[in-house]
Amino acid sequence: MIDTAADPAEEQQADELQIVKRPGPFAPDEEAQVIVLIKRGTARNQIARMTGRDGSTITRIAQRAGLSFDRDHLAPIRAARASDLSLRRLAIAQQMADHLEKLVAELHRPLTIRRINTRTGAVEVLKLPQPDPAAKRDLAIAIGILSDKISNVLTTSAPQEGRAAIINLFESLKLTVAAEDAKPAPQIIDQEPSD
Repeated sequence: MIDTAADPAEEQQADELQIVKRPGPFAPDEEAQVIVLIKRGTARNQIARMTGRDGSTITRIAQRAGLSFDRDHLAPIRAARASDLSLRRLAIAQQMADHLEKLVAELHRPLTIRRINTRTGAVEVLKLPQPDPAAKRDLAIAIGILSDKISNVLTTSAPQEGRAAIINLFESLKLTVAAEDAKPAPQIIDQEPSD
């Protein structure tokens, strides 16, 4: 069996090198980078586009290195890459859910507006129990878009887990909104003396 795992030294070498997109044969260091890309599971046509060389050239390099672009041969590599991407999507979805919770909290958080009275020069502080309608509309739009994006990210990577996470998130958001709506918040206007 052929070892397709890229050596860490080769990985570093491939990350540092740049293959110049030009016709003609590969330099030895460029060929080594192509081999690392093949071991990573990069498709032949993708490597050909990246390097500006023909696909048959990439195939010959793979054959000389004892590698192939056989689907069965690349399946474990691609499965590992898909698993890694799935974990990244879930991490991104978690960050998005954290931002979503902050937006929902902001939707019901008291708003403080400071303005200067141009006639007296005094700083007036206006405390509202919640954001004005325009700000609430903007927050609601942002919440809707972010919820939709979370749904897209989660259903792409793990449909059942994503659906359960979304249901739990919306249930907790409903409880938070209900608790915030139940709180009475009087309107208070303070005037700070000008210096």
